[in-house]
Amino acid sequence: LPWGNLRGFSLLTFPWNEHTSSVLIMGGEFENGTKTSRVWESLDARNWELRSFAEVWGPRSDFGAVLWAAQARIFVFGGEGSDELKDDVWEWRRDVRSGFYHATSSQSWKRIVVGAQWGPRKGMGAALLSWSVNTSGIVLIAGSSKEVMQFPKNITRPAEGNSSNTETQTIFETREFDRYHGDVWTTVDGIVWEQSIQEMPWLMRKEFEVLVHPNEAGLPGVYVLGGQGVERGEMHHDIWRSTDGVSWDRVRLHPDFSPRSAFGAVSDGKQLIVSGGVLDSGHKEGDIWQSIRHCHAASGCNRAGDEWVNQLPGTVDAAWGPRSHHKFHPLATLFSIFASHP
Repeated sequence: LPWGNLRGFSLLTFPWNEHTSSVLIMGGEFENGTKTSRVWESLDARNWELRSFAEVWGPRSDFGAVLWAAQARIFVFGGEGSDELKDDVWEWRRDVRSGFYHATSSQSWKRIVVGAQWGPRKGMGAALLSWSVNTSGIVLIAGSSKEVMQFPKNITRPAEGNSSNTETQTIFETREFDRYHGDVWTTVDGIVWEQSIQEMPWLMRKEFEVLVHPNEAGLPGVYVLGGQGVERGEMHHDIWRSTDGVSWDRVRLHPDFSPRSAFGAVSDGKQLIVSGGVLDSGHKEGDIWQSIRHCHAASGCNRAGDEWVNQLPGTVDAAWGPRSHHKFHPLATLFSIFASHP
């Protein structure tokens, strides 16, 4: 692919009409640590064109990006820039006169928030969720920020004017570390954000996956899967879901696939797919797992995410091999895999 190895990017599919959609690869970080704000677009996931207009929101990785298809809007927010974490929100609206293909940076993107209520952060999960027929909004889940603390350190040195004696002096060392969040924020316009939950019911984690998938009643729900714990570094594979971003139900604590982080996951509204990622051992996986809602005569219907089936026999890997930090997206009647680290 023309962008090479890339991680921390966002992937969206924009529907132009009922027959045509384009796939967008936005931002990310190259292997040498350089951030980018480039946007690549394709109508078939084979031929790609570089769109330079998104450079207006600056190079960044591990940011939130949400498509609001009904309103022809794209939101980009937060993430890690070249030298700092971001707390801004950018909005793109389709120009009905010129369309996506001819929009310039000044026409297409507008910064609507500087200093969002959730503060500078990266690695958040993000999704568009419909609370009712007439109300939709963006859900922001977790992420991490930077904190700076000073720690005392005693040093001993010769006493001034008397080399045979010593004196102890306390100095303070400044250290920066990641602070992980377990909160959830929602917005209906991208401008005003409200904190729905301060601490999620699960252990804080990073490199998890967020999907939107309908529940048994057909209502869209947000699913959170897997990830790496931030306290002990252990991998998780539990599955949680919510239809409002406030109340969360645990679907499965221990599904059939191994605990993992930085994996690929996707929903097409009928099934959930999990593939690859990093295991507890540090090795990368190349498997594919599928979950479809089933109905049984004796026990009734289960939930998507309850039962998982390994799609590859034995120890066979997927055609693309073991990898992490990749993304899937449904495209017409198939799934496509995009950019990753083998």
